[in-house]
Amino acid sequence: MKAFGSSALKKADHQGDYHKAFNGDNYLQWWTNQLLPNLTEPSIIILDNAKYHLVYGAHVPKWSRMKKQECKDYLENRNIPYDINMTAVELKRIVKQNIEVNEKPEIVRLAELAGHEVLFTPPYYSDLQPIELCWAYVKGRVGRQYNNATTLQMVFDRLLHEFEELQADHDAVFGMIKKCTERAKQFFNEIDGDEELDDFDDDDENRTSESEDDLASEG
Repeated sequence: MKAFGSSALKKADHQGDYHKAFNGDNYLQWWTNQLLPNLTEPSIIILDNAKYHLVYGAHVPKWSRMKKQECKDYLENRNIPYDINMTAVELKRIVKQNIEVNEKPEIVRLAELAGHEVLFTPPYYSDLQPIELCWAYVKGRVGRQYNNATTLQMVFDRLLHEFEELQADHDAVFGMIKKCTERAKQFFNEIDGDEELDDFDDDDENRTSESEDDLASEG
C-alpha cells in the first residue's frame, strides 16, 4: 500500500483486520485525490459503514474534546437552547446530537459538491456490496493457484494479475453489480412488505378495540 503524505501508515498498524490499517485522514486523501477526479459523470457511490468513511471535516468540532464554554459558544452561535446549569457532559450530548443531525461526513459533502451521491448500506449487510463479490472472485482464483512452492511475492503478483483481468472483464463486473442490485431490491421489498404487515396489524388491533367498545356500549 502506498503512503499518503504525513499520514503514512506505520508497520505497527498492519495487524489483524485490514480495516485497522486505515484511518479517516488516509481515506479522505484517497477520496479527494484519486476517486472523485476519476468519476467522469454524476455517480452513485455505495459504501459500508466503516468508521473511516464517516469522519467529519475540519470545520466540524470534535465534540468529545470540547470544553464546557466551547459547547456553550457552539450552541449559542446556532441558536440552540440549553440550560445554563447543564454539566459539560450534558452540553456535549446536545452538541453531538446537533452534529449528527446537521453535519455530513466529509466524503459525502465533497461528493455532493462534485455532483455525486453517496449511499450507505445497512451495517453488517455485505450482500449489498459488489466489492465483496469481487474479493471472493479474486481470492478464489488466487487460492486455486496455490501449491507448496508458492511464495508471498507470487501471491501478491497473482493478486495484481487477477485484478487486472477482472477490470477488463466487464461482463463479470456487471454481473456482480447486478447480483447486489437484485439483492437490494429483494431487501427493499421485504422491508416494504413487513411495514405493510405492521400497518395491517395496527389496523386490525384498532378494529378489534372498536368492536369491543361497541359490544361494551351495547351491553
